[in-house]
Amino acid sequence: MISAANSISPLLELVDKVLIQKKQPNCVFDAGYYAQLASTKNRGGGKVNYGQILMLLPIIVGQCLLYVEEREDYGHIELFDRIYKAMGETTVEDVAWLQKLVDLSTELSATHNQRIGKIRHQLRPQFAGNTILEAIHADQFAHTMMATEIRDSYPICKRVYQELLTSPGEGLIAKSEHIFKKFLPELIRPDITADCISVAFYLAIFFHDDEVLFP
Repeated sequence: MISAANSISPLLELVDKVLIQKKQPNCVFDAGYYAQLASTKNRGGGKVNYGQILMLLPIIVGQCLLYVEEREDYGHIELFDRIYKAMGETTVEDVAWLQKLVDLSTELSATHNQRIGKIRHQLRPQFAGNTILEAIHADQFAHTMMATEIRDSYPICKRVYQELLTSPGEGLIAKSEHIFKKFLPELIRPDITADCISVAFYLAIFFHDDEVLFP
């Protein structure tokens, strides 16, 4: 919760930039870097919200663009289609900030693991290309869920979201316990599973804001 609160300001600045310019800015991924940079303030731990930042940032951009384009009555499928288009219209500057974001996250993770005496192999991708869609094909990154979700319009997050809507239990927290157990064998890593659930929570809060989601 602390890291999420820390990350709010850079993301709000991104929202303001899109709304003021009424179009996709020349760069949006700088907000991801500054959100990650701020996330560790006043708490312990490593890069716990790296995956959430990287997957939620394109969603926020897509929402803002649909808003300025006056397309307010849309569902999650249309949102993900708009996200894919937006990532194809990113710039070399975005690619440079993506590199800084991943480098920072790698450093934070290495520092955290060293502090707790854990040895973990760190992926160190080198990004290249004119857009984010081109850049995420980089070695040591193309196979990651963050890359495949952005590249393929979030197929796993869509499934988790749909499961969240139909799972037993009252409220998102209770439902998430069922979803975590269901998807963990497939996704293997608890942190990756949690990242997908975080995206599903975000979608549920946005598309079902008239419901009691946290009873």
